[in-house]
Formats: sequence, C-alpha cells, structure tokens
Amino acid sequence: MKKFSWLVFAFVLFLLVGCSNSEQANSADSSNTEEETNTEETAASDSNETQYPLTIDNYLTTDGVTYETHSQTFEEAPSKVVANTQGMAEILVHLGLTDKIVGVSALYGETDPEIAEDFAKIPVISEGYAGKELVVGADPDLVMGRAGLFQDAEWGVGSITGLNELGINTFVQHASLTGGTLDSLYKDIEDIGQIFNVQDAAADYINELKEKQSAIEEKASEKPLTYAYVFDGGEGKISPDPGGDYTFIADILDNLNLTNALADSEGTVSVEQLVEINPDMLILSHYAGGPDTQATIDSFYNDEALQSINAIKNKAIMVIDFNQFFGYGPTILDGASKLADDVAANENLK
Repeated sequence: MKKFSWLVFAFVLFLLVGCSNSEQANSADSSNTEEETNTEETAASDSNETQYPLTIDNYLTTDGVTYETHSQTFEEAPSKVVANTQGMAEILVHLGLTDKIVGVSALYGETDPEIAEDFAKIPVISEGYAGKELVVGADPDLVMGRAGLFQDAEWGVGSITGLNELGINTFVQHASLTGGTLDSLYKDIEDIGQIFNVQDAAADYINELKEKQSAIEEKASEKPLTYAYVFDGGEGKISPDPGGDYTFIADILDNLNLTNALADSEGTVSVEQLVEINPDMLILSHYAGGPDTQATIDSFYNDEALQSINAIKNKAIMVIDFNQFFGYGPTILDGASKLADDVAANENLK
C-alpha cells in the first residue's frame, strides 16, 4: 500500500514538473514570439523610412516638348521648396509639408478650403507665373511642379539643367506630361512621400483621393456627350482649343462619359471646324485676372456664327476653375465633381 502511495505521489509529481516545464516553455515561446513580432514590426517600420541619399527617376527636357528620364539624387529631405503652381503647393500642404515651402507662384484659382488656413502661410513669390530670378532668389533646394514651366523664359522657372547646375533639385509632375492620368497624380504623391520621408501620409492621402475618385465616377452621364475647350480670343470672340494634350483632364472626364470632340485635331481649330464638329457642350476656364467670364458666355451665346452648335442650343457652356483642372493637383476631383453636377442639372443634355 505504501509502495502504491509512493507511485501515485511520484506520478503526480512528474505531472506537476511536466506542467511547470511546459508552462515555462510556452512562456518562453510566447516571449520569443513577441520579440520576433516586435523585431519584424521595427524592421518593417525601418524599411518604410527613406534611406538617404535617395535617387528617383524624373524628367529632363531641352525644348519643353519632349521629355526623357533624368535622375535626381537627394542627400536629405528638402527643406526649402518652391512650387511653380498652386496645385503643386496644395499637394505639399496636404502631406504636412507647409513649413518646407519657401515660395509658390501661379495662383489662378480658389484654394482648397480644407487647407486654406495653412496655404495662406506660404510666401507668394508671384501671383502669376514666376521667372527664374524670382525662383532662385527664394534660395530653394528643390523646385517642383508643372513640366511646361521648367523653361528659360520670362514665364518659366528656369531649365532643369540650369537649376541642377546651381545645385537645385527639380521635380517634374508626372501628371503634367502629355499622357498623364490620375494614376500619374498618385505616382507624384508617392514619389513626394519618398523624397520627404512622409510615406505613410502619402499612402493615406492616395487612398483618400481614390475613394473620392470612385464616388465622382458614380456621377457619370448616362448619355455619352462630347465637349470642346474654348476661350475668349479677345472682344468676346470664341477661340477653340484642341486640348489633345490635356490627357490628365481627359482621363477623369472620359470616366464621366464625356469625350473631347477636338482631341484628334492638330494645329489651330477654326470656328468653322468647331461648327462642323458640333460638340454637345463647351468648356470654358475661369481664372483670376482673366476676362469677365459671364460677359464671355453671353457673347458666345449671342454669336450668330455659333447658333447651329448643339452646345449653344443646349445652353451648355460649362465653366471650370483653371487651377482645379490645369494645376495638375488633387483639386481636379473637386472640379470634375462640380462639372458632373452641372451636366446633370442641364435638362437639355439628357
């Protein structure tokens, strides 16, 4: 009996020791797992950090028409940026980089209300397009923005080669090149996230814009419609603009079931050609300092030479904000949303 009691005691002791060892092993395994997880999370976080020097592919042009790949190397995150358009500056503000901007130019429209307070803090080097002297005078380490403004001209910020030779990096917006699309805008934001080491903010903003894009595309016209860009050529006379290079704008308008009727036209388009092509609607840009928009619209509607055009019959001259559509920034989504609403509100277009 004593021998049996001893065996029971030994067996229970064995189980207790086994359980104790098992608990210690599980505890150790759990601890190791937590350490491995923390290490992996730290590594993932570190891998998301920009490693300087950073080299990215961007663009170079010698004639302002053709562009080739041109790398830019950043030894550290830029701290003094000039944005050559309002749209470019608005992207930077949305990414929390307002304090990095030492100058902005080409303010041709209303500021995005969401960031208006921060945008007002940015030094304005020119209400219109800024020349190289003004840009270099702001002492930037980076000049960013629309491709066509990187020229040695009165209205240009200086050539890419010239700025680089002064030790100033350049960033040409992908969206501003012919062939640019909304995906190009998202690529711009992604690259900016890398350059300034704000990848998380960039990723969040891209997701926000894509959600907005999806919502806007729900507003697409049920009926396919054609449009033509026009502007006031002086004294209220209509001047058609082919707009075939405006691929960034066309990308979202195509998704709204709106097609540029003059996209395949080359060179100057005459009024007679516009009448013959006969678009359903006309798109007119409004910009600060430009002609009186309402006076221009009235003049177009009263022009005897235009009366056979469907757009005139439809009372469908649609006004867009120049900065929203030609700033190559995210506010194009706001502009497209308003345009879709204006189209939907016009009973003649249904």
